Amino acid sequence: MADVNEVLMNTYADDILLSFDDESSALKTVAELIKLLKIGSFELFMWSSNCADVLSSTPQTEVTPNCSKTLGMNWEHSMDTSQFLAPKKNEIASCNTKRSLLSVVFKVYDPLGWLSPFVVQVKILLQRLWQQGFDWDETLSHPEESASLWRNWKSEVISLKFLPRRGMDRLM
Repeated sequence: MADVNEVLMNTYADDILLSFDDESSALKTVAELIKLLKIGSFELFMWSSNCADVLSSTPQTEVTPNCSKTLGMNWEHSMDTSQFLAPKKNEIASCNTKRSLLSVVFKVYDPLGWLSPFVVQVKILLQRLWQQGFDWDETLSHPEESASLWRNWKSEVISLKFLPRRGMDRLM
């Protein structure tokens, strides 16, 4: 049977997230997980994998479409990438006050903190604006250093839509 502790440690509400190094381990665990869940009168429902062979060996009624939502983020199976919701270009372009800057920063939804090194840059900029005494709706006039940081962040945030889950092929 699938290791119950491993399943419990990788269960988030009603999502179970497991990763495997090879196809046979994934197939074995899927079969065992189906049996384990049946003991409690549950079904393995809406599961997915980035491996076509694993998907083809499982009844189609149990497989999700090519993109599924897990922990509030979308996972695109075939490319094995996480998709992040980022602010739209027009929202970023019209951002010229501390209030609108804060609104744009918090539209980057990242519950696992994978984008923290990126988001913290603008949080530091916000902190500088607080220290400089800007009001919420005052038009921002950034010093050159802050303006450069903000320009770079605005151009990069749009490219963060897809983030590879891992740097190598793995099975999920």
